[in-house]
Amino acid sequence: MSESVDISPETSNDDTDLDLRVDFTDVQTRPEPIPAGWYHARITQTELRRVANGDNKGKPYIWFEFTIQGGQYEGRHVWTNGMLFGNALFTVKGILEALGEDGSFSAAEIMDLVDQKELQIKVSVKPETPQYEASNDIRRYKSLQESSSTASQAESLLP
Repeated sequence: MSESVDISPETSNDDTDLDLRVDFTDVQTRPEPIPAGWYHARITQTELRRVANGDNKGKPYIWFEFTIQGGQYEGRHVWTNGMLFGNALFTVKGILEALGEDGSFSAAEIMDLVDQKELQIKVSVKPETPQYEASNDIRRYKSLQESSSTASQAESLLP
């Protein structure tokens, strides 16, 4: 996936960018979901938001962006929402546990704690429906150390 913008003196000037030439040849409009499995990822963005509709309208959640680190899907992004109310705290709790954190935190503290941290995420694929295209969903989280110790345990079981 190549994203290039040709900004040469002939195609741009100080007064206007109307002549800016952009090459869309290899740009995908919506990439296919990455395959299901465990991925090494970095939390690259968070944002405090509020639920827009439904029974939980107005309640807070943290939107998380994960960027895949290494392998065939390096640089791809997957997203999830972590609710900050009632019995819906499991996503944020899972992320914090994977990063070795526990306790009571404000939303701002959570976003600071997780910023640019790396962990393993288990990605699934939600199939296409009449309303939505196929997409990724994040189902579990674990530390990078847990992942390597699990791999070491599996290797020790080999003959």
